[in-house]
Amino acid sequence: MTISNLSKFAAVFGVLGFLSGTASADSVLVVTKTTISGQAISSQAQADFRPTSNTIMVKIAGKTCTFGSSTQGSVPQGCNYTVTVDENGLVPSVREASSVCMQIPMKCD
Repeated sequence: MTISNLSKFAAVFGVLGFLSGTASADSVLVVTKTTISGQAISSQAQADFRPTSNTIMVKIAGKTCTFGSSTQGSVPQGCNYTVTVDENGLVPSVREASSVCMQIPMKCD
């Protein structure tokens, strides 16, 4: 992960911190894994929020990830996703979500 990507990641954490102040229903956990001078480093931050549209969009490391939100139907546990950022790029995954959340396929472009 380059210094430029680290600064982008820091900006995402700022946005996630802002979002986490609202009432929660859905969530996105961002996990970073990198190596600096041979030392493995991992960090994470989570944003819990109440979505206002059918999609959740996360901009990170020059990509935009899109996920389905709980506004599409009854989802008591919310739509909960993880985006892992490592030397190989972005890997989106589902932590907990019903089929309602999956009506919009996960993608990072």
